[in-house]
Amino acid sequence: MVALCTPGSGGVYSSLTPQDSRAFRTCGEFRAGDTMRRSVGIAVAWAIGIAAVLGPIFVSVHLARTLSLTVEFNRLGVYAQDALRHAETTARQQTHASVTLERAHLPPCSPQEIALMRQLAITSDYLEAVGRVSGNQLLCSSLDNNQPLDLGPVDFSFRAGTSLRTGVRLPMAGGQPFMVAERDGFASFIAPSVPIDVPNVPSVTVALFSASTGRLVTSDGPVPANWRSLAHNAFRADFVDGGNLVSVVRSSRFDLDAVVSAPRTIVDTTVRRFAYFFVPIGILCGLALAGAVWYLTSIPLSMPGLLRAAARRNEFFVEYQPVVELPSGRWIGAEALVRWRRGREVVRPDAFISIAEESGVISLITERVLA
Repeated sequence: MVALCTPGSGGVYSSLTPQDSRAFRTCGEFRAGDTMRRSVGIAVAWAIGIAAVLGPIFVSVHLARTLSLTVEFNRLGVYAQDALRHAETTARQQTHASVTLERAHLPPCSPQEIALMRQLAITSDYLEAVGRVSGNQLLCSSLDNNQPLDLGPVDFSFRAGTSLRTGVRLPMAGGQPFMVAERDGFASFIAPSVPIDVPNVPSVTVALFSASTGRLVTSDGPVPANWRSLAHNAFRADFVDGGNLVSVVRSSRFDLDAVVSAPRTIVDTTVRRFAYFFVPIGILCGLALAGAVWYLTSIPLSMPGLLRAAARRNEFFVEYQPVVELPSGRWIGAEALVRWRRGREVVRPDAFISIAEESGVISLITERVLA
């Protein structure tokens, strides 16, 4: 006699034998194991679903921050390029003034030379005054100084030979500080703000350095000298140093580096602007992905899904139980009993027939039995 599980709605009959208790245990173990696998599968599906929702959001925030940094560095780079253009124009006009005065070969401090100085200063966009220098003395200039003035020692020299004094104050200019660029005995007076004349943007600091010496030329705020070294002598470098975003641009023609910085907190505003766009998209993508993951994982976890898969894989087979005529002891027929082989275990019909009938999978099983 073949041991069967408890009769179910599948029309399977048997009498209880000692082997039936083992059949009951087999069916019970199947139900417990399937329930455990289903619980684990649901937990995994939930974990994947949560990751599918949160993942795109985190990616969206990261993308927003990356784009924000790119936008801010591009903005700082534009300011640095503008400052460098002004500084290069100033350097060209200073060189032009010195070369013009030297080639004129006029008597030193003569009316003709002073008139030429005035003409050069007036026609220049960035030079405040032009004068003749001997040692540390300003002998004469377009400012009409009647006696030599002490300019103080040179602070440093550029690679091309131009010397620079910073913070020079002239009595005839009301004590306003000037930078004095000297070359070949002629000096050009420059307002410190002129070479870095860029749009006044809050929280942005602009500075000029000598590329060869690393000395500060001028700035409109505190700028650490190590920012130039962090650029590693590149013609363009963008980096984050502590709480600052820094952009460094090097001139290809003059001994100059432009350094522009802004607080890193300025990125947060841009991040929020990008986040308003990317995060909703990330949420929608995450929900769609989570729904797809849940749908795909729920199909194999459900019993109808398992039965359909089993029918496609021909996991159902038939066992025959003889029907005996008791008076004669003859076999007069047999019952065809469907079984389901899942790996190493055989599933009894009462564990799946009712579900197969409710879900419509019974037709697939019936086709298999008839075949």
